[in-house]
Amino acid sequence: IAPETVTVGETFEVSWTGPNYDRDALGITLASSTSTSPHRHSSGWTMVSNGNPLAIRAPTVPGQYVIEYALGQDRRRLVSVPLQVVAVEAQLIAPASVKVGQTFEVSWTGPNYDRDALGITLASSTSTSPHRHSSGWTMVSNGNPLAIRAPTQPGQYVIEYALGQGRARVASVPLEVMAVEATLTAPASGAAGSMIEVAWTGPAYDRDALGVTLASSTSTSPHRHSSGWTFVSNGNPLQIKLPDEPGQYVIEYALGQDRSRLVSVPITVE
Repeated sequence: IAPETVTVGETFEVSWTGPNYDRDALGITLASSTSTSPHRHSSGWTMVSNGNPLAIRAPTVPGQYVIEYALGQDRRRLVSVPLQVVAVEAQLIAPASVKVGQTFEVSWTGPNYDRDALGITLASSTSTSPHRHSSGWTMVSNGNPLAIRAPTQPGQYVIEYALGQGRARVASVPLEVMAVEATLTAPASGAAGSMIEVAWTGPAYDRDALGVTLASSTSTSPHRHSSGWTFVSNGNPLQIKLPDEPGQYVIEYALGQDRSRLVSVPITVE
């Protein structure tokens, strides 16, 4: 006994009667499927030994399905009932454009299922992987509106509301991420191991910092500076120690979010 219609991702109750053999289970499969594979349910099975009624979660794609009682022995179907899974409504309200690394607010409406989240992905991306956001997800359970941080690369993106179950997207809005300006004023050269003064302008986001790296280096690792970083929150201008080895270097302003470089100036260490 189950509802005839549920929304995508919804958890609902199903009452059952059956032999209750070892590992008997309920599952949901497409009504059009003819598969008899024990692995025919991408979302797995719910063991009847877990209780009666059972809490089952609907698929994340709308469509016509059946709920089935299957034997634990080989997952042969004993009985099934039809189930219509319909789309769920969600909406996002966010600015049309922000600066790289900027923290901004997004208001949302949606089902608020367990582990539902907002994330930002490239508008051109077709990935459906739950791990498609390098910057991770922000759980809707954290509040409304939510504070979200923009990517560190300019471009065209979308903000999406994704279900906790498989990270299926149920709503999205476009977002333009624009470059942010930063400048550095520093001497053209300095003695190895000496302290120099560097004036800066920039967004001054949390943990933004200045560092010195070899001009020839292509590393983007947050740990690319053996001498570490000097946080811009420490003042302006900043006192920075030059490397102990002579050579051609650059002083860079990097975002706290992932140490992406915003601007750099050359310096010769003598």
